[in-house]
Amino acid sequence: RYWSKLYQKSQLEGSGSREDYWVDFYESHTQKIREFAMKHLSLTYIEVELENPRMAEILEGYTKVKRSCVMDCHPGPKWV
Repeated sequence: RYWSKLYQKSQLEGSGSREDYWVDFYESHTQKIREFAMKHLSLTYIEVELENPRMAEILEGYTKVKRSCVMDCHPGPKWV
C-alpha cells in the first residue's frame, strides 16, 4: 500500500525519471527499516554499503557468515 501510494504520487507530480522514482523508493525503504530497528532495540541492525570493498569482511565480523558466502554486488545504471 505505502509503495503504491508513493508510485502514484510520483506519477501525479509528473516530475523525475524512472531512476529518480527508484532512488526515492530505496531511500524511503531504507529509512523505514532504520525506524523499525530503532523501535525494536532487541534487534541487531547492520548497514553496510554494497559497493564497499570491505562489505563481506564487515558482515563476517558481525554475523560470522564467511565472507566467501557474500557475493560482490556492484549496482549501477545497468540495473535501473
